[in-house]
Order: sequence, then C-alpha cells, then structure tokens
Amino acid sequence: MNDAEIKAKLDELGTAFATFKTANDKRLDEIKASGSASAETVAKVDKANADMTALRAAVDALTVKQKESDTLLARIEALGRRSDDEETKKDRVHTLALFNQAASRDKAPALVSVTDEQLTQYRAYRRGFSAYLRGDMGRVPAEIRAAMTIGTDPEGGYFVPPDLTGRIAMLVYETSPLRQFAAVSQTSRKEKTGRNDLDEAGGAWIGEQTTPTETTTPKVGEWKIPIHDQYAEPRATQDELDDADFDVDGWLVRKIADKLSRLEATAFVTGNGVTRPRGFTTYAAGVPSASAWNKVEQVNSGAAGAFVAAPNGGDVFFDTIGKLKVPYRVRARWAFNRTTETAIRKLKDSDGAYLWQPGLQAGTPDRIAGYPAALFEDMAALAGDSLSIALADWAEAYEIVDRRGMTVLRDNLTAKPFVKFYTTRRLGGDVVNFEAIKLIKFAA
Repeated sequence: MNDAEIKAKLDELGTAFATFKTANDKRLDEIKASGSASAETVAKVDKANADMTALRAAVDALTVKQKESDTLLARIEALGRRSDDEETKKDRVHTLALFNQAASRDKAPALVSVTDEQLTQYRAYRRGFSAYLRGDMGRVPAEIRAAMTIGTDPEGGYFVPPDLTGRIAMLVYETSPLRQFAAVSQTSRKEKTGRNDLDEAGGAWIGEQTTPTETTTPKVGEWKIPIHDQYAEPRATQDELDDADFDVDGWLVRKIADKLSRLEATAFVTGNGVTRPRGFTTYAAGVPSASAWNKVEQVNSGAAGAFVAAPNGGDVFFDTIGKLKVPYRVRARWAFNRTTETAIRKLKDSDGAYLWQPGLQAGTPDRIAGYPAALFEDMAALAGDSLSIALADWAEAYEIVDRRGMTVLRDNLTAKPFVKFYTTRRLGGDVVNFEAIKLIKFAA
C-alpha cells in the first residue's frame, strides 16, 4: 500500500465530483423550470453523492493505514540502527514515565533519572504484565511479581505499561475526531481549572499634563473540567490466551482503543457532563458575554430541518463565518456528519460555485466556503431544530484533559469460558471558550 493507491482514489473522487456537479446542475435547472426535478435526475444525483461519500471514506481509511505503515517502517528502521546503549535509553524513558505515573497517584516526588535497578524493574514489569494477561502469574518468578507491585492499583489491577498506553492513545487519537483538533492536556488531579479574560481593560487617550482617571478592570472567568472514569471490558477465551501465536498485547490495544474512542467521541459532542465529559452541543443558545458566558451562539438555517431553497441555501455558512470573531477564523473548521455532508454538496453560492470542494491532494481536507471540514459522526442528522453543523477554532473552544494512568483488571470467573479485562482510564472534556464556537440550527 503506497501513495499511488491514495492518489488513484483521489482521482476517482475528482471524477465523481464532476459527475455529481453535472447531475446536480440539471436537477437545479429542472426545479427552476418546472418546480421539481425528475426521478431519474434525482437518482443520478444521489448515486454520485453516495459514490463521493464512499470514495472519501476509502481515502480516509487508506490514509490511516499509510500512517500506520509509515510508523511501523520507521520503527523497524530505527531498530536496525539502534545500539544497545540507545535501546537502554529508550527503556529508561519508559521506566521514568512508569515511576512518575505511579508517583502522581501516590503523591510521591517524581523521579528525574532512572537507575539500573529501576530499569531492571521496568523490564520485569513489562514481562510480568504480559504474563498477567495470559493468566500465567503462578509461573512468574517471585522477583518479577515483586517488581510488578510498583504498578499495582489499590482498587485492583495493574497499570498498563507506558508503551502500550501510548499505542492505545495514538489509536484513540486517529479515530476520535475532536481529539485531533481540540486542546489536549494532562493532569494528576480530579479536575483541571483555568481562566478566561472575559472583558477588556479600560483605556483612553490622555494629554501630557492631564490627570488620568481610573479605568475599568477586566473580568476574569474561571472554568473547571472534572475528571470522569471511562472503561472498556474486552473479552477473550482462555484458549486464545494460551495460544503462543496470539498477540494478546496487540489484541488488547485494538479492543480498548476502539471502545474508548467511540465513547469519548460521543461524549465530546452530546455528553451531559454527568459521569462523562460535557458536549459542545448541550449548552443554552445565546451570545456569550462577561455576564452570561456559558452560552453557544446559534445561527438558524432559515428552514426547519433543511437549508432554504436555492439560490440562498448556502447563505447560512457565510452568516456563521461572520459571527465568528476574526482571531478564531484562522484555525476554524466545520464539523458535521456524513448525511449532512451529502446535503451540503448540493449547495451553491450566489455566483453559482459549489460551496463544498473536495480535497484532491493527499492530506488535504474537504472545504466549505474556504474553511476545512471534518466528519463528526455524532453530530445530529438534519431534522427540525437540530444542531447539525458547527464552526469553531477547536483548539480554543474545547479542552480535553487526560489523567495519567490506565489500569487493567483480569477477570476469569464471571463470564466463563471468557476472560474479561476490565480496563479503566480517566479523562474530562468541556467547552472553555464559548466565543470560539458557533452552531447552525436547522430552524426557520
């Protein structure tokens, strides 16, 4: 699999877009001439639209695979060049991360260097963790079990080694769309707090000998993002775990990442903030101000559950762009799901140009009215009063907070003949800058 395959799919996407435009232009002409389009024309538009959706999905899937292949190749090449000393340094970094992770939970001082003894403990821990997943702890030497106690969770289970945690985090990043664009930070506390300057300091011109008067002081707002518990519980048979060829570490990484990414992607959009992050579509409508900050401005589409009829259907995009302050437009990006995208593709601006333009170069996003777009499948489908499209500087608008540490508890008793792996992690997410996001509401 290489860049040529991706390019071939992008070329197909360009051809499909040309076919779509021809069919949709005919549909619009028929509506203008007689008030409706023929069933044949509508069918051609729908087919071309579906073809583009499938091709874009294929390009996205190939791109992810290409990234994975490039990463794997880089690791293989690096292993070929790595000396024992460099390998030791890598292990020391992992060990340092592990010990600091445990220290943050126990409120112990963090380590700044790793000794040979600690390095040996990490290697033992890594081997012991794999043995724990297979249920082989009885055959693990006592000194390795002793080393593993470094990572034990008081509530049961063991810390996932940093290298596996990193792989899970990368897979979650690739599949949870908001995480790719929002601000992401870490904490060892139960919540993260921050401040927003909600007003401007007063000021004025003054003469050389004029006595200045007191100016207004800007208001400062505080935000808090609580940390919530998230879990996944993949299961495997003991026969699979006993199979020497079964990659239990890789299996666990894929299963956990798939479940956690889908859970958090939904919460970041529609979560109610109770036992989970709060979604950006759940706030009251309104223009945020220093006195009423926690509101998200909504722009009506002009029609219930739809765009207004041509030629003004795309006006709402420009209206929304206009509502977003200039500093936030530099990194602004649209968000919507695939079904909404199929409706957007049919819209034109006042000059007759299509608002939606496909990205026909590798790594280039599709654009609407000049701004890049991303697919958030948890956004609402078009319906009366639905909040189906967002425009935001996501790095300013939304913050995701990860609490260090991921644990696994092996359970071979409650679901025989399966072995369950109860895996937990902690994270939070919320809107922190309400000026940096706008929503389109499909209402008159």
